[in-house]
Amino acid sequence: MIKVEISKTVASTILNEKGIVRILKFVYLKERVTNAKVSSIFIGDKMMKRLHQKYLSKNSTTDVLTFVLEKNPLEVEICVNVNQAKRQAKRFGVTLKNEITRLLVHCALHSLGYDDTTKIKRRKMFALQEKYILFVGRN
Repeated sequence: MIKVEISKTVASTILNEKGIVRILKFVYLKERVTNAKVSSIFIGDKMMKRLHQKYLSKNSTTDVLTFVLEKNPLEVEICVNVNQAKRQAKRFGVTLKNEITRLLVHCALHSLGYDDTTKIKRRKMFALQEKYILFVGRN
């Protein structure tokens, strides 16, 4: 069973809770994960900057952070910066809903070991990410 918990410390994320659960479950099931606990937390710049500093020693904000707490069964904490998602949606010319969907899929893939630290790995991960976003959008 895939269990998704949602917390919001900032105003509405445009996606309702059912939409968030649907996106995350879709990715995990496509990746053949049937037992997982996922906590998704929607925060703002200030909190993200604190977390980014604490866990990655970077004094800046970022769009997402993914923490794998346990691998078997999978237990994950996903942090999404809604303020950064809004800026990125505007910059990339997409809706906020589309950008948050992209960020959720991206985090789920990271939690499963996909990596974007090299050009080849990034290309593979992003291709899968965009494929899943298309499928999620249709369902």
